[in-house]
Amino acid sequence: MIKLKQLILGDACLDCRGCCCHYEQEDTIWSPFFMREEMYELADNNIVLPSVFSGIGLHCGETARPHLVKHEGIFLCPCFDIKENKCKIYLHRPFECQLYPFLLAQKDDTVYLAVAENCPYMQQPGRKELIEEHIRYLMDMLSSEYFLRLAKNNPGIVQDYGQEVAYLVPLPELTRVIHVSSAARPQR
Repeated sequence: MIKLKQLILGDACLDCRGCCCHYEQEDTIWSPFFMREEMYELADNNIVLPSVFSGIGLHCGETARPHLVKHEGIFLCPCFDIKENKCKIYLHRPFECQLYPFLLAQKDDTVYLAVAENCPYMQQPGRKELIEEHIRYLMDMLSSEYFLRLAKNNPGIVQDYGQEVAYLVPLPELTRVIHVSSAARPQR
């Protein structure tokens, strides 16, 4: 599994009360996608049961989202411990959770590195240089041969978030890999 250098450390992230783990609706594009390799590793090591995943999941070797859990009128990631206000699998969390508040977003026919504009950390003043440095790090990682191979096998990690994100930088290599991979998949 990929281990990303983190821009926002765990404590700072949890101070916002887990906004990336709380959802207003059960079927949401914002819940994390788990790549096939991540699901297998988590299941094989008894970290997460395969039943946590929705869609075709482990049965067909595809990416999947976790089944969200209803709690007091909201939906939670099943890996989020509401009592402790922390992720139960933090050290093993999927790529998409490690990447957040950055996202891989498709706009028109291009894949972008984008950012969730609702993240409180990203709105705080005095972080411009740190954020720019992290974006450069992510750009290098997202164009690596290793990541491009993973993305080709897991095109579901790129989503169309519409106007709810700020599109930062186009990712031409990832765009090419995702579009080639998507075109090669059979239509349902």
